[in-house]
Amino acid sequence: MRRALVAAALALVFLMLLAPLAAADQPSVAVPAATVSLTTTTAPQGRVLLAAQLTGVDGRPISNQDLLFYVRTSFFGDRMMYLGSSQTDTSGAASIMFEPTWTGTHQFQVSFDGSSGYQPATSDATFDVARVAPQSRPGEAPGIPSIRWVTGLLGLAATAAVWLVLLSVVLRVGLGVRLHRGSSVARKSGATVPIGSRG
Repeated sequence: MRRALVAAALALVFLMLLAPLAAADQPSVAVPAATVSLTTTTAPQGRVLLAAQLTGVDGRPISNQDLLFYVRTSFFGDRMMYLGSSQTDTSGAASIMFEPTWTGTHQFQVSFDGSSGYQPATSDATFDVARVAPQSRPGEAPGIPSIRWVTGLLGLAATAAVWLVLLSVVLRVGLGVRLHRGSSVARKSGATVPIGSRG
């Protein structure tokens, strides 16, 4: 009986040791590659439309996936600056609007980080910006310019008030020093100040 239990225990240990090896021998399922493309077009008010298309190996659109958009910048070193993300629709399309703040050739990139069913993919595109539109435009965010103007006026008024307070303090201190010196001189010379006379 004891030998049978030992043999069963050894068989169980042997099977546990062989299980990982058998799993490693099984061929891994290949994850299909995804393809993402990026196009840039001029948009109203000096902006750039970044449009991306995500498809599978068979050319079918891949929906409900996040695409990340970047632009190359030299601020704080040469790097890809994150612009935003957009989720693909039923046609595999996703897009964002970019408002350039400098002129010249812009290098854009769209990135798909991959999923359980598809491998990651990236795509690049360039766009030449000839001129930069003004940051504040008529008809767009109408409250912002007035808020900036009022804020600037309030800041100017606060600065003026601080200077007036400082000036009044300096004048009071200076006047107090002069009065103190005058009373000291009067005491040293023996002069008396009449308090008043009774009738």
